[in-house]
Amino acid sequence: MELCKINFESIQKITHKAINRHIQYQQKDFDETYSTLETYCIKFSLLHKPTDDLLTVNRAMNQIYQLKEKLSNIENQIVALQTVKGEVKALNEIVTSKLTNLTEKQYFDLADLLISNVQVHDDYVLLSYFFNDFFEKGA
Repeated sequence: MELCKINFESIQKITHKAINRHIQYQQKDFDETYSTLETYCIKFSLLHKPTDDLLTVNRAMNQIYQLKEKLSNIENQIVALQTVKGEVKALNEIVTSKLTNLTEKQYFDLADLLISNVQVHDDYVLLSYFFNDFFEKGA
């Protein structure tokens, strides 16, 4: 398997499109959750007084905390997606530069980006690549 047989333009286009779609979905979910959180906070401040029953106040506060936690998780997912997007771009830049004059660190970074799994057996080593579907046939 040779790196020159990989169609890197396809990888970048497909992954960029898929990642952007997921980021948009997460952003939409974030906006909806944020709007719901605002509504709960306004409702809480209008309906509850300091003299209210602790159980009802705690129940309302738990809903607010759950929404805050969901917002935090969505933000983390968006950051992770943007990181993956950057990694795909970095991989493409490394490989399209024809792999000339790479530093040792860049070779290790390239291996981290390409290899998804390594299995060591008694008589062979099996490497699984993330981008097997993008190798051109007959090249």
